[in-house]
Amino acid sequence: WQAEWVVDHRLDASLPVAIRAMRTISQLAEASDDRVRSAAAKFHLASFLAWGSGDTDAAITLVTEAQELFEAAGEPRRALVATNEMGYLRGIAGDLDAHERIAREVLAESEALDDGPLMLQAICSLIWALQPTGRLRESLDLMQRGLTLARQEGRSYRITYLLAQQGYTLALLGQIPEARSALA
Repeated sequence: WQAEWVVDHRLDASLPVAIRAMRTISQLAEASDDRVRSAAAKFHLASFLAWGSGDTDAAITLVTEAQELFEAAGEPRRALVATNEMGYLRGIAGDLDAHERIAREVLAESEALDDGPLMLQAICSLIWALQPTGRLRESLDLMQRGLTLARQEGRSYRITYLLAQQGYTLALLGQIPEARSALA
């Protein structure tokens, strides 16, 4: 229930099975008095629904419930992770301004907490919010910051993700040799 791969939005080919399983887990967690487990199950189900099947309405409802449960359980860091996910969900639903605003808020809060992994999550979210608005240079600066942090934190998935993003962005800017270098 603390699986980081869900936050990294990595889904496999068995999405329908994962959604059914997570719905069952969520129902079982709701029946208990463990708010954190219930919130985590809702959060994970929301990720599968939004990133896998595109049901952002249901995902937004679930993440809102998860945020509230995490807060009620005295888990402010987990509530911030859910808030960060809400930014992605707003972006997927077409509200890029809300996505950017939420990512910046989570980044500021994670910086105040000096929470490297959460800063990295917020940086990646902010990059994702800036890309479709054409703010490529600004996103490149964030990618460099994210790469430094990912290396310090030993987050190989995020290093790979950010290098791929960097290569893609540099290619969009016409900097093909630099793009190839980032991808290599």
